Amino acid sequence: MMSAVPGTLAAFLCFFPLAVNASAVMAQESTPQAQSQPAKPEKQVTEIKIGYLRAYAPQLALSVLDVPPRDEVVPGAEVAIGDNNTTGSFLGQKFILDVTEVKPDADVIPAFKEMLARGDRYVLADISARQLLSIADMARDNGVLI
Repeated sequence: MMSAVPGTLAAFLCFFPLAVNASAVMAQESTPQAQSQPAKPEKQVTEIKIGYLRAYAPQLALSVLDVPPRDEVVPGAEVAIGDNNTTGSFLGQKFILDVTEVKPDADVIPAFKEMLARGDRYVLADISARQLLSIADMARDNGVLI
């Protein structure tokens, strides 16, 4: 005749660890949540301002179909800024596009100073070589990348 003790012992050894773990889980759930989870600090967002300085003058055309749009480059730049903001949201960065227009023969120094005052530290320049040379030293002195 077989004894019931080995079967009972085996059942006890199987269910005892489960009971111990269950009591530990219940003890953890009964502790206050305020003590167990410290408050997360809010993620700081770094604003990166990108300026676009362009010389623009409307061009006459023989046909309405040949006229280039006034904001020929700006929509593409806005799409790129949107893409950068999507990725930047994970890294704590926010990109801002600042568009400034001047006439092709105008002095660009006042417009560039205004961009510096707004905090633009990266500037895409679509201007003539003469205009670009007039702001190059000022950009270097202020830590601006053109």
